[in-house]
Amino acid sequence: MTALSEAVRLDTSGEIEGRRWSDLLPIEQGHILALFNGALRADVGDGAVQMTEPLGFRHLAPETLDQLRKECEMAVDLYEHSADSADAGWMFFRERQEGLYHEDEIRPVVAYVKGGKLYLREIAE
Repeated sequence: MTALSEAVRLDTSGEIEGRRWSDLLPIEQGHILALFNGALRADVGDGAVQMTEPLGFRHLAPETLDQLRKECEMAVDLYEHSADSADAGWMFFRERQEGLYHEDEIRPVVAYVKGGKLYLREIAE
């Protein structure tokens, strides 16, 4: 059993500027699932806003989705993660949160909600 199989269920309905959950690569889906199971739920002590109501895919801000997709592309290109594996996306998020990547664009993050949309910001070092 993988960590991904133990993830809480995510509401994948809706769309973000015309992009649906089914349009995403498996690595992107796994990365987003890990975000909802990690950065939103972890007690990071850095101002992270805990979920007070259920959030789903449609609550990602468009720029958040763009950022996550770009990072997954980097994971495939630079670190040879499989684009066809949701588990690879999950592991990529976990490794990022542990600070295992040295690229300026891939740093640990916390999620916060503003205006009903989910955004990311880097965790201060």
